[in-house]
Amino acid sequence: MQQRNVKVNSEEVQGPGSFVTVRRMTVGETKEIMRRTAGTEPGLDTYSDNTAWVAERVVEWNWTDAEGNALPYPKNEPGVVDKLTNEELAFLNQAIVGRSESERKN
Repeated sequence: MQQRNVKVNSEEVQGPGSFVTVRRMTVGETKEIMRRTAGTEPGLDTYSDNTAWVAERVVEWNWTDAEGNALPYPKNEPGVVDKLTNEELAFLNQAIVGRSESERKN
């Protein structure tokens, strides 16, 4: 059976014991994003689209903010993505598109 939801170790951005479960993209979803963004200039609009895209695909996590407070799931509170660091957002992007931990490090 196809494994769309994948639990990923996120210690590199959130510390020991952290994880995130993401819904991986299909080929069709990837093509649609490529069509929609073709020829667009990177900027605030594309960055905002990306954060919304990430929020839709995080299924579960045990992430916390800088003070150690549990962060709500993005599907329940999409604005929580704005509290992430750029490194955390980049990590989530890579997890969603299906790159392995070793590929992310290269």
